[in-house]
Amino acid sequence: MRIFNSKSAKAKKRYQTLVEAMSKKHDLESRRAELKSEVGELDIQCRPIEIKIRDARHVVSANEDSENQSSLELADEYKEKEAELVGEQKKLHKAIKLATGEIEAIDKSLMVLNQGATADEVAIHQTAVLDTADKVAQLNELITEQQVIIDGANEGLIDLSPLLQKKEDILSDIAQGTAAREDLQPIEAEINKLEAQRSDQRAKKDKAATEARQVVSGLKRKLEALEAELAHLNQLTPKIMDQFLMKEAEAVCSEYQKQAMQAILSLTRLSALEHLLAEQGQRPAPIFLTGNQSQTFLPDSVINPISNSENRGILFSGLYPNSDLVLKAIRTERERFEAMGLIAP
Repeated sequence: MRIFNSKSAKAKKRYQTLVEAMSKKHDLESRRAELKSEVGELDIQCRPIEIKIRDARHVVSANEDSENQSSLELADEYKEKEAELVGEQKKLHKAIKLATGEIEAIDKSLMVLNQGATADEVAIHQTAVLDTADKVAQLNELITEQQVIIDGANEGLIDLSPLLQKKEDILSDIAQGTAAREDLQPIEAEINKLEAQRSDQRAKKDKAATEARQVVSGLKRKLEALEAELAHLNQLTPKIMDQFLMKEAEAVCSEYQKQAMQAILSLTRLSALEHLLAEQGQRPAPIFLTGNQSQTFLPDSVINPISNSENRGILFSGLYPNSDLVLKAIRTERERFEAMGLIAP
């Protein structure tokens, strides 16, 4: 895990900007999902109206030129129905257009928010997640400690039951005439003394429990805020990793495309040179290539593709001996030799 200090202030500032962007991205994506659902529901509402409009127009078309009065009245009735239905349809289409327009605006905003993330920004985010998780754990531990005090409010109090039992025995002896009431005085004095101590003990425990409950209430409010913060950070984690990995992929993709195009150029030149060598009749084929070049396939990237629209997604789909690509390469090699002052083979 990287350690960040005051020297990484710029990275922290960039991270904060990234967090704000990802939070906004989350809100926009949520809104976009709502709008897509809304458009779907509006579209469902449009379908039966379209059918009713078509049916109404059919009735109007079948009756508006009739000489029968009832048929003409029926046509007028369905013209009114058609007008009402068209009005409803226009309202729905307007709502769909507004929602679709907002979706398009959101898509443009989302494109702008795809700014990428650096390794430093990811590390800062991961540190924030771990630190916040540690704080949550610490608060939970403190709450557990305070709960022990609350639960122990009725525990550890002076036990009077042995003395009370002894008093009961003496009272029974008095009832039987084998003991005098004066015999109760020492034990009652002891009970009174211990009851006072027990009362003081309970008061202290009750005070401690009351304070512990107040502490727990305060800690739980802080815990709730930290858990919300942690949930928010965890929600951002896949979005920030997405930005980081996409940026990494874009860099690799650019390098891949350059290397792929160079490989295609080199393979084509080798094929041209092999053709020229074969014409000399000094070596058996294959010379450089194994003959598998026709099975060579190189995909393009979805990110900033460079293949043309006809071969979208494909940079190279095989090299054949008499293909235009090879014949052009042969001409180019001959021109290169001529430029050296040689008679081209």
